[in-house]
Formats: sequence, C-alpha cells, structure tokens
Amino acid sequence: MRSGRRRKSLKTKLHSLRSGSTVSTPWWSIFSPPFDNPKQTHVCKHIVTIISRRMKAVASKKPKQQPAQTAREPAPSRILTAARRLFGELGYERTTIRLVAEEASIHPSLVMRYFGTKEKLFTAASSFNLKLPDFSAIGTKNRGPAIVRHFIERWEGENAGDELPALLRLSVTHPSGREKIIQIFTKQVQPAIAKISSGKDATLNAAMIASQLVGLAFLRYVLRVPAIVALPKEAIIEALGNHLGLYLKQTPSNVVARRPKS
Repeated sequence: MRSGRRRKSLKTKLHSLRSGSTVSTPWWSIFSPPFDNPKQTHVCKHIVTIISRRMKAVASKKPKQQPAQTAREPAPSRILTAARRLFGELGYERTTIRLVAEEASIHPSLVMRYFGTKEKLFTAASSFNLKLPDFSAIGTKNRGPAIVRHFIERWEGENAGDELPALLRLSVTHPSGREKIIQIFTKQVQPAIAKISSGKDATLNAAMIASQLVGLAFLRYVLRVPAIVALPKEAIIEALGNHLGLYLKQTPSNVVARRPKS
C-alpha cells in the first residue's frame, strides 16, 4: 500500500515538472518519502546532497574569457603573439611549446606544424632590438668606450633578459639563428656605425667592431670562459673601447700597409 502511494506521488511530481506547472516543492522532493524503510530515505537524501553540490560547482565555474579577436585571428599570428609574451616574461629556457600553445588557445601540434621547433619559433617571435643610441652625439674620443658600455649593459643590465645569449647559441647550430644575426648586423649595427664613419669605410668599420663584440659575447656569455667572465666591466670598457676607437680613426682610406723590410 505504501509502495503504491510512493509511485503515485512520484508520477504526480514528475508530471508537474515536465508540464511546467508551478509546484510548491523543490525538484529534489521527488526523492522524498514515503519510502519503504528509513534506509531508502537516508540514501536518497545523500544522493540529493551530492547532486546539489555538483550543480553548484558547475554553476560557479566561469568559462575562460578570450579576447574578441582571438577567434578571427589566424593561428600563426596568435602563436607569435603568445610566444612574444612568454619569451619576454619567462625567458627562452623556461618557455615551452606547450605553454605557448596554452597561451594561444591552440593545440601544441599546430605550433609544431607552423614553426617546426622551439628555436624557429623563438627567432620568428623575438625582435632582438639592440637599442643602439646615436653615437654621433658623443665626442670622437669617447665613442669606442660608449659602444662597449652600451653593449655590456644590453647583455648584463637589469632588463637584459636571456634572448641574446640564446640567439648566439642558436646561430651556431640553426640556419634561422644565423639569418637573424645577419639581419641584426645589417639593419641595426651597420646604420649605427655608418653615422660615425665615412661612407666608403662604414661597412668595414661595422664588420670589425661587430667581430670584436661578438667574440666577447661568445666567450663571456655563451662559453663562459672563466678568465673572460672574471674581467671587470670597466676594464673591458676601457681596453676594448680604446681598441674600437682605433677602427673609427684609422680607416683603409688613410692607412698605408707596412711591409716588412727584405
């Protein structure tokens, strides 16, 4: 008899819910007594508690908000934007393909499809701005030391980062890194040196100065040769700066090669 009343009660409540009619009891009242025994009542109350908690947890979760342009922005562009942000914040070593993919809301396999490797993504995403000042505004005698000082600050200063040492290592093993080094030399170093050199000597001066600075960078920041690493900054600035000053003063147009006496 009790079981029959329970079935009738459940049917009535379910019909009310499905038809959209107003009921004075909550939805979980379909699990309420009458039941055959107290144990059934306890089990159903427990089920209701679990369901209620799950529903509240789902309702409290907010979907991740993406920029409005993300859906319309091409995948390679999204990847590069994410890579620039992460390489800038975390550096080269700590940034991974998976982190870039997550930041760009894209599958890691697509990052590999468009860019191949982390190294290629790094060279494509990083700008490598040397931030060279106008050395022509500096006195002739101080230009060499000024170049070296700026160079060291760019590699060792507070905002130096690790992208330049990473690029130098990459240039030895990957063509993309080599191409980036050549691009930096052509578009940044040569124009800066051209301002403080005569037209026909600008290319040679830029090449000789770059060879000295890149050699120092490779030994001090990549290979980390102890004797080079231990050198004080000011000692490097004075010695190498004076040497670079000679390149700027003595150009092929006014230097006569000395031949050994026979």
